[in-house]
Amino acid sequence: MQWVNQPPRSEIPLMPIIRPPADQRIELVMVSDYWVGLMLHWWNGSKVVHVEGGRCAACEANNRPQWEGFIGCTNVDYSRRYVLGLCPSALDGMRPHYRPETGLYGALFSFERWPRRPNGMIRATLRSWLKPQLRIKVADLQKIVCRIHKIRDID
Repeated sequence: MQWVNQPPRSEIPLMPIIRPPADQRIELVMVSDYWVGLMLHWWNGSKVVHVEGGRCAACEANNRPQWEGFIGCTNVDYSRRYVLGLCPSALDGMRPHYRPETGLYGALFSFERWPRRPNGMIRATLRSWLKPQLRIKVADLQKIVCRIHKIRDID
């Protein structure tokens, strides 16, 4: 028998990506200090990772890449873990609450789409600060996002 304290890289758990629905507000507790972001294309009905230098099919078809951010979070009763997908407008409501010592860890935000459309911008409003037991380090968040998007690593 061989004991191994760290799971292989392929065993990093995938967490579902959550985004605010068009018709309701969601409240989530941040369990990562900071967000990570990728340049993505909406291409052929799904999101694909942008290749620097315009060497991907989406770039060659003049499909402009868009930034999407990701941060680890949990629901208010801590029963589910998620990766929250963020558009730049959501950061407008989150950035002012970033703390140098702890980042956004423990921040309870409500998120809603405005106007109430599936592709409306996301508004983030700070509700409170909590003390969750779970913490997802930024390096681990990057690994999770890489697995979700089937890429090797985020530079």
